[in-house]
Amino acid sequence: LFMLALRLADPGMLRPELARMVPPDALGHAAAVWIDDGMPERTTEVLGPLFEQTDILDERHEYSFDVLMDALQAQGLEARRYALAQRVAGARNRQLASAARGRMVSMLADSGETRAAWALFKESQRYDPENPQFWHLELTLLLSEDRTEEARMRSSVLAAKARRAGLMDLAEMLTDMGTHGLPGAQDWEGDDL
Repeated sequence: LFMLALRLADPGMLRPELARMVPPDALGHAAAVWIDDGMPERTTEVLGPLFEQTDILDERHEYSFDVLMDALQAQGLEARRYALAQRVAGARNRQLASAARGRMVSMLADSGETRAAWALFKESQRYDPENPQFWHLELTLLLSEDRTEEARMRSSVLAAKARRAGLMDLAEMLTDMGTHGLPGAQDWEGDDL
């Protein structure tokens, strides 16, 4: 009900002090619909203020963070997007900080800064060694550098790790990436990440 009400709410009703009272995952899901409806500016306006104070955020804010990052990207606001990821990477909550670090790694790789991307990836792995999002990210980095044989070998190890963690969808995706490359990730529709 929260998500339905939020999707239809007037943006003026979603002032920061009111938005903070809404469950963050419901707010994130409503904001994702606004992006799909061609309103990324509304998403940025509503979600942006939530991430000004990272010390009060936790893992429940991760989806809203991802949606806000997508909204900024849809608007071409790359500098603002990177600044947000840097700020959230310093959050107290490890899961949320790891999500931001993963986004930063991807952004660095996308801009051709592979050395910096790998350095941040390794630092992030040390920070949160059992975070499954880094398993997928490692293969993505390898494949983006056309290191397909290395990615194929690592995919077996990482898929086994995912199975041991009970993340069967992720294990399947990692195996697909090892076999089919990046299209194996793009076609994936699992729920583990």
